[in-house]
Amino acid sequence: MTIQSPSHRTSSNSSIAYGYGGTGTATVRTGNYGGIGATAGAGLMMFAWGPAAWIYLAAGVTDMRKGFEGLYGLVRDSLQCEALSGHIFVFSNRQRNRLKLLFWDNTGLWVCSKRLEKGLVGWPAPVSGQAKVVLSHDELALLLGGIDLEGTKRRRWYQAHTAARQ
Repeated sequence: MTIQSPSHRTSSNSSIAYGYGGTGTATVRTGNYGGIGATAGAGLMMFAWGPAAWIYLAAGVTDMRKGFEGLYGLVRDSLQCEALSGHIFVFSNRQRNRLKLLFWDNTGLWVCSKRLEKGLVGWPAPVSGQAKVVLSHDELALLLGGIDLEGTKRRRWYQAHTAARQ
């Protein structure tokens, strides 16, 4: 078995790839693979949300002590949505250093949480009293990757819309 290390860098996003070389010897490669997916919003790839899944951000402040039932109630009562719809619901605390995601995957309800060690999440501002902000999958990946959405600008190009988002 041959062990190759393409880089002297180590990262929490490192992966190990196994394969066989042309001479029949096993090869183990370690390093940082995956381009953009290895950085901004890399954990999103694990869930494989389809384009039909909408992403809703709760515009206000959320008590991060809430669990399954508390977040389910916020989705139902404050956001006026169905938590078992397969859509993704994102919540943040007052300091904007903690996030929680709630979603249904047809087998159960997921609650995922993230605590930032340094810095804050650039939380989008709601439009005139709305309880929720709708994001695209790309915008969620940018948000989780540390990019402030207020400073970004969406380019005009064709994007098929299947239904109007609430």
